[in-house]
Amino acid sequence: MFAFAFAARFQDGGPDPTTVVERMVAAWPYHRPTFSANGATANAAASLLIWPVLAGDEEAKPFVDARRGRLAVGDVRLYNRLALASGPSAKANDLEPFANVDVRSRNRFLTSIVGDFAYVDWQDESGSVFAVRDHFGVRPLYYFADELTFIAATDPTQILVALPSRARVDPRTILDRLVGIPSNLSRSFFDQIKRVPPGHTLECRRGRQVRVRRYWRPVDGDAPGSYREQCARVRDVFIEAVNDRLRSSLPIAAHSSGGVDSSSIVMAASRLRREGRTTAPIILLSGTAKDHAVADRGRISVVSQRAAFDGLTWDLFDESQQIELDRAIGSPSFNWGLAGGPPFDTNIARQRGAGILLTGVLGDTLMSAFGILRDFFRHGIFREVFGHVLGHVTFRHGLKLLGRASLGLLSPDVALSLIDRRDDRPAEWMGPRLIEQIPATDETEPVMRYSSHLRTELWSRLSGAYSSQTIDAMVLHGMRDGLEVRLPFADHRILAAVFAIPWSNRAPRGDGRRLSWDVLGELLPAEFAGRADQESWMPAWLHHARRTFPLLQEQLASRWKSGVFVRRSVAATMLERAGAGACSPAEQVLLSQFAVLNAWLLKLHRLDMCDI
Repeated sequence: MFAFAFAARFQDGGPDPTTVVERMVAAWPYHRPTFSANGATANAAASLLIWPVLAGDEEAKPFVDARRGRLAVGDVRLYNRLALASGPSAKANDLEPFANVDVRSRNRFLTSIVGDFAYVDWQDESGSVFAVRDHFGVRPLYYFADELTFIAATDPTQILVALPSRARVDPRTILDRLVGIPSNLSRSFFDQIKRVPPGHTLECRRGRQVRVRRYWRPVDGDAPGSYREQCARVRDVFIEAVNDRLRSSLPIAAHSSGGVDSSSIVMAASRLRREGRTTAPIILLSGTAKDHAVADRGRISVVSQRAAFDGLTWDLFDESQQIELDRAIGSPSFNWGLAGGPPFDTNIARQRGAGILLTGVLGDTLMSAFGILRDFFRHGIFREVFGHVLGHVTFRHGLKLLGRASLGLLSPDVALSLIDRRDDRPAEWMGPRLIEQIPATDETEPVMRYSSHLRTELWSRLSGAYSSQTIDAMVLHGMRDGLEVRLPFADHRILAAVFAIPWSNRAPRGDGRRLSWDVLGELLPAEFAGRADQESWMPAWLHHARRTFPLLQEQLASRWKSGVFVRRSVAATMLERAGAGACSPAEQVLLSQFAVLNAWLLKLHRLDMCDI
């Protein structure tokens, strides 16, 4: 795993970059690095923090060209480095292909590489900075820019200690977190700190306006061959993506939940082991529940046996560890693990000497047939529409699906904008600072129109703020314990192969994720055939949400710092209703978010690092 800190000054009056970077490194809030390496030019400085998982990682360092006044640094893990046209030597680190690429061929390079990366490149002479983040945003990249200074880092906590003036909590991001609908890929929880969105580059010269643009999106076009051949292509690319992410000199910890996504990763790794393509030890981590149906213990056991990997389990409802506020201050979060419980998976991984956490995030989204009924309606294939609608239990739900399907008569981008329209009516619990943010005035990027409703909605989901937030949370989960998180499904080659399957081949036939089984079923044990959907983990989430209620009760009584965001009286009433069993699941989760937010604001106030 890598993390970094970078600072540059556009003018002589700016703060000394080396001093700034030293403060940023000292502020790293998580597991301490094994090694670090520094680099500097006249007007910039950088530090690379290193937790080695591959031979040669410990030798990684910022790229410095003193003659040209150039400095580059980044959290970079490339999976196809040796296949790149520039042909770096086997001993080169993953940062060098970025540093060596010619500016004129940069876009072609970015669309051809496979990896997880956040990279910053500085030129003293021109006073210019270039930054880029990987296609799905697996590696974090935060920054601050004004007329004097540019600062970038892996975690916003590092930037917060280096700002030239006090930051202010961003109420828009607080609103997004509490309503559960993130709307912007660029915002952080502080008004002065921004994020480079996934799949985007950033350019800035001498403190002028920062330009952020997308460098990649999937191509709109159908693959040749039959549906069976198209599924085989996706499966081949998936196995290659798993193989790429098994490169490690340390043991690998892999989530195994009994679902199709994580189980497919494990079984693909098992096949690769039998073929001699990987030798890294693999440990399976499974959250189970003895008295609840939130995890399929039978399928977890079958996968462990067939894969022949060691399997370790813990109880998702375990209460042996206290709920603690996250050590970082970059966002409001408790040190939660899977399903909102203690982080037993990362604890076990570190105890077993693992350096990598392998997980199935994005698999469900990638394989789902979003918008397919609108495509069938648009082309007059009503038997598929009505067959799916009539398969639902309630008439009301079926009617709603039919109404949505009829939007297929509109262009895909217009139909999706109507479906995804946000309810901007203020909730009773909202305080004045949140109400000021309604209606929302800033959106991310416009809906990208593809030839089908399926492709348009799939891309919108994968490139949207919700998927980005999900990835961020998983990466942060591993980062707390110095684990490099790798996501095989967050590979643009898999998306390209899925995207190329024509909509006409994606009839749900009672299962909106049928493609998942058609592609991955061949890898799975026979016990997965005829499977029902995996049980929701919501009971475990609610269990741990209720564990925060005593803390919230105490906060409401004497330490309520959230009044401008959440009305104390309404929160207190909601908590009373929850105690009487009269709150919906969504309201219970919201109450736990109130507790997280208030604990975070109290910590910010105590540290006196920003304005609320």
